[in-house]
Amino acid sequence: MANGSWKDWAQEWDLTYHKPKLLSPGREWIAGSHRGYLVKFGWVGDRHLEFYALIRYPKVPDPSVIRQRLLADPALADLPGWSKIKPADAQKSTGLVAIRRGAGVQLMNANAVGERPLVVEESSLAWTRPCPWRRPDVDQLKQWTDKLMVSLAHSVVPFEGRCEKCGASVGECFVMVNDIPVRLCAACQQDLVQKGRNAEAAYDQSDANHLRGLVYAAGAAMAGGVAWAVITYFSGRIFALVAIGVAMLVGLAYKMGANKLDRTGQVIGVLMTLAGVLFGDILFYSALIMKQKPELGFRIDLGFYVFVRLLQRAPADVLLSLLFGAVGSLYVARFLARPRFVPRIESADQARTAA
Repeated sequence: MANGSWKDWAQEWDLTYHKPKLLSPGREWIAGSHRGYLVKFGWVGDRHLEFYALIRYPKVPDPSVIRQRLLADPALADLPGWSKIKPADAQKSTGLVAIRRGAGVQLMNANAVGERPLVVEESSLAWTRPCPWRRPDVDQLKQWTDKLMVSLAHSVVPFEGRCEKCGASVGECFVMVNDIPVRLCAACQQDLVQKGRNAEAAYDQSDANHLRGLVYAAGAAMAGGVAWAVITYFSGRIFALVAIGVAMLVGLAYKMGANKLDRTGQVIGVLMTLAGVLFGDILFYSALIMKQKPELGFRIDLGFYVFVRLLQRAPADVLLSLLFGAVGSLYVARFLARPRFVPRIESADQARTAA
């Protein structure tokens, strides 16, 4: 398959292709069953893309042994960055294991993926490869993952048609649990959903400290506004990335103060992000006035006066700041969204239809 596409790869390996989502260019992925293992391959990251390969298998007693065998396999020596992986490197969980204690399923944590280039856990392997300059073509990615799966087969047996949790027979069927392929029987699926509902009910009954969250978010918005003003003053330009930074600062501060995420927190986060950007504009105008008329000193009231006048006579500059603030608000709203406890479970056929 020369110069193949992700769709071609999915068709060749009988996997499901998932196209990129809106505002997430390049984040396409494929998943399903291949050679008896459950796999998911795709891209992760915003500005710095990384390719990830997730391979799931029956639970093993000592994943460190599997990792050592993979690193010692000469057939994998030509994988990019493979020789730089430390054999004794302490592993940090990626959240890629689908069957765990408690609520049962962990989502794939996109932030954690890539913190270690190779993480082998009891029932999953995750390998990531940064692609900061140029994305490898699909044929190259397919060749890498094929080598990895061949090597893994020497140490780990594939699934044998059993439920991963209770051992009941499920044949070759699998389900997608929060976009992770898992072999689960119907009873274990229902149990997983019920545990999620119980966790959701317990979370909803807890109280959020909105006032403390607001205070923390306001402090973060002020700090972010100062950063916005300083960067704008010395660069002479405004940047959407700075607004996103303000949003993340506000979101982290609110989360730390409120100890719970809900719709009220999202509203507070959006308002504080916009307030932080506008506060930064006022500080910026105050600094310009002080530069032109040092005898007046740094006066926020004069900066606010200029801000209001511009809003009345030349609103374009102010509206551009608000536009960037709105971009930041989208990020903070997503960051402060209420966590999801009930897993989304789709059959393989449903996943293919949705894709």
